[in-house]
Amino acid sequence: RKDRTTSTMGRNPSLSNGSDHLSGNADTEKASVVQEDTSPIDKKALDLLCKKVGEDIQVFHVPEDPSDGIWSLFLPKSIYSTVFMLPVTVSMRSLRDKDSFISIIITQVVLYITVISVQGAFMINMYRIIGEQRKENTELCAEGDPILRVLCLAANVSFIFGDILETVNMYRWLNCVPAWNRKIHKKILNFCRKRQTDASSFPMQRYKNSAGLEVRKPAVGFTIMYRMVIIVMVLLPKLILGLWLLIYGTGFVASADNNSDLILNSVALLFIIQLDDVSYNLLTPDAHKSWLLHSFEITFFKEEENKIMRWLPFVCFWAILTCVATFYYTWCKLDNTPLYFFEWDGKLPWS
Repeated sequence: RKDRTTSTMGRNPSLSNGSDHLSGNADTEKASVVQEDTSPIDKKALDLLCKKVGEDIQVFHVPEDPSDGIWSLFLPKSIYSTVFMLPVTVSMRSLRDKDSFISIIITQVVLYITVISVQGAFMINMYRIIGEQRKENTELCAEGDPILRVLCLAANVSFIFGDILETVNMYRWLNCVPAWNRKIHKKILNFCRKRQTDASSFPMQRYKNSAGLEVRKPAVGFTIMYRMVIIVMVLLPKLILGLWLLIYGTGFVASADNNSDLILNSVALLFIIQLDDVSYNLLTPDAHKSWLLHSFEITFFKEEENKIMRWLPFVCFWAILTCVATFYYTWCKLDNTPLYFFEWDGKLPWS
C-alpha cells in the first residue's frame, strides 16, 4: 500500500545510531524507516516501541487525526436487544438444531417475558404504594430533608432519561437497517452461506473511503413485518415503562416518610430500571454476547453525522432540570395532584 512503509527495525542497530532515518536524506540507503519529510516521527517513542516489540513495525506516512474518524450507533446490552437480534445473528443450522433453538431462542424469549412481567409488577405496586401514602399523609413530602429529596429525584430522573434515550437510539439503529429487498438480499444471504455454513441472517458489509477509513453497515435488511414486531413488542413496552417510571417513579421517591426511606426508594427505583441489563449480564451465555456484540454496531463516516444530535446532551440537561422541578412541585406541593388520577385499593380483578 502507498500509505504505509514496512520497517525492519526490531533489533536493527541502525535504529540507535542517530536520526538519519528522520531527516529524509536520499543518501541514507540503510535507513530503517523510509518516509517523507512531511511525516515526522518521535524517535524516542519509536526506539521505546522497538525495544518492547522487538520485531518489524509498519509506520504510516501521515500522522492520523483522531477527530477525522468514524462514529458508531449500537444497541444496548440488554434483554430488549437480544430478544429480536438473536434470531437473525444465529445461523440457520443452529436454529434447526433442537438444543440450540431451546438454549438460544426459547430461553431469551422466556427471559424477556419474565423481565417485562417483573418490571410491570413493580410499576403496579409503585402506584399502589403512592395511593397508600396519600391516604396516610395529606402531604407526601412533609418529613425529610428537602435538599436530599431533590437530589434523589434528580438522580432517578437522570437514570430514567438514560433509559428513554436508549429506546430512542434503538429506534435510530432500526432506521439505519435497510428495508428487505427479496431479490437482492436473498442473493447476499445465499452467497454468505455458501462461503460459510454457519453464517447468520444478518451479515455486515465494509465500506472504505479515499482516506482509508472503514465503516460497517448491514448488508441486508428487515422485512416490514419484522420491523413492526420490534417496534410493537420491544420498543413500545420499553418506552411505556420509561415514561411510567418517570412519572410514578418520582412519586414513589417523593412518597418516602424520612431520609432513610428516601434513599431506599431511590435505590429500589434504580434496580427496576437496570433489571433488563442485570438479566442480560447474568443469564445470557458469553458466546451469544459475542455474536450480538459484533452485530449491534453500525459505524458511519464523519460526514454522515446528524449535527442536530450534538444538541441532545444540552436538551437532556434542561429537560432533566425541568422534570425534577415539575414533579417535585406536582407531588410535594399540590394537595390533589392530577398525576394520581385513579384510586385503587390494590386488589386485582381476579383476586
